[in-house]
Amino acid sequence: MLKEVNVLASICVSIVCSASWAQSASPESRPPMKRDVYLVLTKSSLNGACDIPNSPYACMVKDVEVCRKNLPIAIDQCEGKMKNQMPAEIKPEESRHWSTQFARCIVDDYVLLAGAANLNPGKCPRGGQ
Repeated sequence: MLKEVNVLASICVSIVCSASWAQSASPESRPPMKRDVYLVLTKSSLNGACDIPNSPYACMVKDVEVCRKNLPIAIDQCEGKMKNQMPAEIKPEESRHWSTQFARCIVDDYVLLAGAANLNPGKCPRGGQ
């Protein structure tokens, strides 16, 4: 159950944050991205995620208000954690790895903050799996 949500969330963050930068040109022509810029882009990609139909964050809870309350907290907590783990510059070939790590952190913290009584990942679509 949580594994499916982690996969959905990782895909969501990876696609939105890193796709245009990491896949837009040949690896040799892409400069590294500063960690803080990378985190801001990733964080901003999640703005409104609770109000997007079938968003992994919105669909895993019974009430969208639980998402709206807890997702921003989880994102902020994980931004702080990632600053301590990530290198100062993210190379294009490392982008997917760090997006996945950030997404996993967000999901783990979000699930803890929301609480088991508020979770309903059965609502989440399973497309592509």
